[in-house]
Amino acid sequence: MAATWNANATNSNAAATAANVIVNSNGFNINVKAATGADGWTLNATGTGTTSLTGSINNDTINGNAAGGLTINGAGGGTDTLVLGTHTRADTIYLVANALENITGFGSSTGTVADKLNVTATGNALAGLTLKNDTALATNNTALAANSSGLVFAHADAGTALTDATAAALFSDVQAVGKYAIAPGTGLELLIETGATTTSNVVWEIKDTAGVFTAIELTGVTVVAGHNLAFTNFH
Repeated sequence: MAATWNANATNSNAAATAANVIVNSNGFNINVKAATGADGWTLNATGTGTTSLTGSINNDTINGNAAGGLTINGAGGGTDTLVLGTHTRADTIYLVANALENITGFGSSTGTVADKLNVTATGNALAGLTLKNDTALATNNTALAANSSGLVFAHADAGTALTDATAAALFSDVQAVGKYAIAPGTGLELLIETGATTTSNVVWEIKDTAGVFTAIELTGVTVVAGHNLAFTNFH
């Protein structure tokens, strides 16, 4: 890019091979939300100066950069891959209903950056959200290595909805079979529950106080999460 670009309906990606068009920002902002066509885009935050990348209604890949500080919006619809990578400043990711966002590098992979998730829709806005950390998290009777506090976990409830007690019981300060192990101490975790029994994803705040875990179900339209989790606009 040689300038900021806000695509309109005359901009279309309808490649016969369904391949994404690759756009390098070169330091400028990109917004392809209004673009037409059946296929998605690959938006790369290259150069310096880029602050905002907004995808299309189709399947997009949006790649951040090492500097961070980006606003990334998967727009609506499709299955997007958001690759934040290792970055030094917090990225802000906007999520909307009817879109599947696969996020890697959240919290700069190690939980040391307070990346934010903004749920901007009402109703089942969190449906389909998958967060992937590079900290080798596992469940289903697999022993876990300890991880830093302030992580986001996605948990399949296997057809049995969690309660406050069973949600809290998934966590431990020490390595244990079938539990999410985190660093001992005081901290907050965010657990996103998915499964056949839920009509929409359930979000739990998991609080660790000196090795005692408690869970509180969160509802609302905005959840802000990162290292040493903080929450706003919930009830």
